[in-house]
Parts: sequence; C-alpha cells; structure tokens
Amino acid sequence: MRCRPHLARLMTTLLAAVSATASAGGLYIYDVNPADTVTPRAAWLNPAAMTAQPKPSFQAMAGVVVPIMKFDPDTSTEAGSDGGNAGQTTVLPDLAYVRPLGGNWWAGFSAVGLFGGGLDYGDNFVGRYAVTEVELQGVGLVPSLAYKVNDRFSIGAGVSITRSKLDQKIAFNNLGALPDGRVHFDNLDDWGAQPFAGITFKASEQLLFGLVYRAEMDLDLDGKAKFSGIAPVISPVSEFSRDITVEWTNAQTIEAGIQYHIDQRNVLHLTGSWEDWSVFKDNILTLDTNIATNPAALQRNWKDTWSVGGQFVHIGDHGSYSFGINYNSSPVSDRNRTFDLPYDKSLKLKLGYIFAPHGKWTGALGTTVILGGDAEVDQTVLAGTLRESRVTGEFDTNVIVVVGGTLHYAFD
Repeated sequence: MRCRPHLARLMTTLLAAVSATASAGGLYIYDVNPADTVTPRAAWLNPAAMTAQPKPSFQAMAGVVVPIMKFDPDTSTEAGSDGGNAGQTTVLPDLAYVRPLGGNWWAGFSAVGLFGGGLDYGDNFVGRYAVTEVELQGVGLVPSLAYKVNDRFSIGAGVSITRSKLDQKIAFNNLGALPDGRVHFDNLDDWGAQPFAGITFKASEQLLFGLVYRAEMDLDLDGKAKFSGIAPVISPVSEFSRDITVEWTNAQTIEAGIQYHIDQRNVLHLTGSWEDWSVFKDNILTLDTNIATNPAALQRNWKDTWSVGGQFVHIGDHGSYSFGINYNSSPVSDRNRTFDLPYDKSLKLKLGYIFAPHGKWTGALGTTVILGGDAEVDQTVLAGTLRESRVTGEFDTNVIVVVGGTLHYAFD
C-alpha cells in the first residue's frame, strides 16, 4: 500500500499529539511542535499551520495524568508523616476546530488545558505548615486566525482567554499543645489573556519549519482565605474568612519545531523551546486579616527553562507507530523549591499508535512516562518567628504516567 502524502502528515501529527504532555519546563503542561500541521490542534499550537488544512475538521483529545510522587524527609523541625503518594490523578481535555474562510484565510478555535495538577500530602505531613493540599488549573478558550502568504509561507495569531484557579490548604501552628489550625485558600481565580503569533515556512516537500511566540500573562487570583481552629490568643474567633489576592505571572515563551519527511513512511520531528519563568519570582499576597503574620511564604525565585526533543514516526499499512524523547530543564533551584510546586528537570519517553483511517474518522492512542528529578526541597516557613518550621528532603519517587486518546473528523 502506497501512503498518500496528506495522509502521512495527518497520521504523523495525530501521533505527535496523542503521546504529548508537559513539553514545557514550568507550569505549562502542553506539548508543542510549531511545525505540526493538518490537525485542528494547530489552532493553539501554531495558528499559521492551519493553512495546511483543505477542509473543515474537528479534533477531540483527552489524557489521564497519573503522578506518583513520594517525599523522603531528611531533617524536619516537625513530627509527622512523609505524605505518601501525594500525586493526584488529573484529566486533561483538548478540543479544536479549524475551517478555511476563503481568500487565503483560515479560522480556528480550541478549548485546551494549559496547566494543571494537584498534590495532597495529608494533614499530618511534616511540611504541613507550608502546604497540605494544592490544586492548580488553567483552561483556555482560544480563537485564532491564519493567512497563507504563498505556497511556502504562512502567518497566524490568536489569543488564549484563560481562567486560572488555585486552591490551597495549609496547617496553622497554634504553638504549645494546641492542635493545628487550618487555612484554606478557597478557589482563588481570575481570567487573563495571552496573545500569541506564529509562522510556518515550507523549505521543500520534505522539510517544514515552525516558530511561535506567546506573550506573558498577569493574573490576580481573588477569593477567600478561610481560617479554622485558630487559637484564642491569636484571634478572638476561631473560624472566619477574609478576602485574599495572589499576584501570579505566567511566562512568555518561544517555541520552534521542524518536521522532516525522510520518505513517505518515516517522519522526524525536532522541537525546542525557551520559557521566561524568571518572571515568577514570587506571588505577592494581599490578605485582609487580623493575624499579624501570613500563614505561608509565597516566594518562588524561579528561573528560565529550556527544552529539546525529538520524535520518530513510522507509517505502516494497517497502523502507525511513534517513539519520542524530550528533556526539560528545571524552573527552580534546589534551595528555592517549595512543596506546593516541586518542579524539577524531567525526561519524557513517549509512545503512540494510530488506527488505520476509516471513512472520515481517525483515532489514536498514546502514553508518556515522565521521569522527574529528585526535586530536593529545603523549605523554611515563617523564618525568624516562633512559628518557624524547616523541612529538608527529596522526592525519591517522582514519576508521571499519561495515557491519552484522540479522535479526528474531517468534514466534506
């Protein structure tokens, strides 16, 4: 069976999409190859690539993320547990639609999970005065446009209108023999806009280049800080809530990709990115409360990250396969890492399989295994006060398994 070039590109892109996760080095969880074409995911990955689609098409993708993260304490000023497996299973959706408008114009729309995940260490965790539970979510609604300048060069732009949410629980040290109180940052959220623009350049029938820039996004996460079990010597009432705002900045990024068709059966993808996570220095917290000292430090001191990766796809007669590898640098040094965002460098191994197309539908399955670093932590909370708490150690188990599926439908 001879594989048609358009079909080969479609199968290649589906495989790249379905086995993708967490290409970015900071909070972002998506996988990007700006040289991916044909499928509707281009509406978000690189809008310029939408011009490769001759007909309207729709794609639905979902991934189940299963983290296994176990902390091994070294030293601690507090008694307590190691938190067990703190990782929380997450489902990541991704919907996209692209259609030609005529006159060399294309339009697209995507609903995509941009960042997210959760950790639950339990109430008796040795680092409970830093965090006991945290959940971070970011979902974007993404309209985009593209223009085909000529047969080789296309441009595109869009904006991600993103709702971000932070939910975090922290133990409060009442001192003495009193049991801990609780502080709950309850569903702090905000809407933000992150514009982006991209290009594609077709150097030959075999070689395509892509480049995308995404701007910085500033957020003010507003909500309630709910206090419970606070000692009488600290507050006249043990349960109360106050307004809270956390300033949050997501990084600007530059993403580059190459797609090279070795022949009609074999395709190579190469990717690289830079992300400006040095803007994530701290989260300025404004809290309306009669407690003089905030319950937790929100200093970050992150740094810029970079990633490189490659993926090989073989297109068969009855199914196609892919294998990929990706390395991401750490966004934070060991001395600045915190329990609520214990990110480290990572190595990702990706496998994918696509079903032979049948009619207008195409399906794919894939998995990614992410091998994280040991994510050493040395965190001190409320340094220099009577409530100072310090915990050191590392995540001796730090693995994430992702299983995903994709369905693609091409209209007449």
